[in-house]
Amino acid sequence: MAWSDGEVSLGPVIGTTHGKLVIDGPICYYGCPTIPVELKIEEGRIVEVMGGDPKICKEIRRQIAEVKDSDNIAEIGIGLNPACMFNGDFEEEKKARGTCHIAMGNGFYYGQPARSTVHIDMVRSTTRPSPLTAS
Repeated sequence: MAWSDGEVSLGPVIGTTHGKLVIDGPICYYGCPTIPVELKIEEGRIVEVMGGDPKICKEIRRQIAEVKDSDNIAEIGIGLNPACMFNGDFEEEKKARGTCHIAMGNGFYYGQPARSTVHIDMVRSTTRPSPLTAS
């Protein structure tokens, strides 16, 4: 299957990203969180999985513990394509207008040293339809 084009991305300067990242869209290999995943970032690395979908949080913690440098913030991308769907597929959603995605792990293609065997895209959206409904 081919996905629509429509993103711009870059690699941050290693060690310069700080803050809290909230991921409410699909995550490569792990799927869509039922509760947004919160990650604490210091000096370009994920230093704490603060909460969110328990299954996905457990997997991210495991990955960080077992895969060298998978805690590195490797990419920041912005979705531009109005035709992309919000269908739970990270390859599609990361290119949808109104989204951004952050990748952890290998940032080789963005000029960072190839320091990890993984590159995990995580989608953040302010326009994604909520899985929760109010009554």
